[in-house]
Amino acid sequence: MRGAKCALSAMGVAMVLSAAAAGAARAQDRGTIEVGALARYTKFDGDLELKNRVGFGGRLGLYISPAVLFDVDASYTKTRPDVAPTPAGETLAATNPITAVPVHARLALGVPFSPRFTVLAGLGGVVNHMSVEGGTSSTDIGASALLGTRVHVTPNIAVRLDGTADWIPNIGTSSTNAWNLGAQAGISVLLGHLGGPRESPTGDSDGDGVINSVDRCPGTARHTAVDATGCPKRQDSDGDGVSNLDDICPDTPAGVSVDANGCSEEQRRANAAPPR
Repeated sequence: MRGAKCALSAMGVAMVLSAAAAGAARAQDRGTIEVGALARYTKFDGDLELKNRVGFGGRLGLYISPAVLFDVDASYTKTRPDVAPTPAGETLAATNPITAVPVHARLALGVPFSPRFTVLAGLGGVVNHMSVEGGTSSTDIGASALLGTRVHVTPNIAVRLDGTADWIPNIGTSSTNAWNLGAQAGISVLLGHLGGPRESPTGDSDGDGVINSVDRCPGTARHTAVDATGCPKRQDSDGDGVSNLDDICPDTPAGVSVDANGCSEEQRRANAAPPR
């Protein structure tokens, strides 16, 4: 029952954030890669009788859409059984060090509330490996939920703060299920994109005043006059509505009607008059 309630709560948070994302600003461009290092504090389930400890690890993520991150992280924590001092005659293995290595893989929704601050919510799985020094080991599979934040220090460097909840239905050969809670803090670096750099469609790479998504001439030189599609305007020195390239009569007086060649009726007659 406890596991079901926690899972439903995590799903509820994810659904709320998903609805908020529909009207939020864009997060990272599709294809952005995130790598980072983290410190993790684990609060082990009470039934495991393990001391809560701090470990270290790393993460790797890929944005498969502007708001959806495929995130993988792993950490290494060394702990001991949380038991009374070993009485005389008890085997030493009961207090031997134990290593815990959880590996998480999840899909996380990123909701940006400002250019620097993003809330993350994710659901996925965990592979939890635990081993006793000089003794047995087990690798167990469970479900995992994440709720966290990312705060950008620069456009490419951010602080990640995450809370995780791992539900593992069976520990080793027993039928004991466990909820391990984690608090993670780390630094993430956004490395760009798979397949090369990708410009933001809402940006203006060439600075011509037309955003990338509608700019048909993205390499326009600086200070060049452009039309609504971002392509250079054709100059019209005499202002008759016909560009210089097509204007046979480039010195038409202002306000005079012209034909498709940029010539007024008077100019056409003058051009047609035989030479004397």
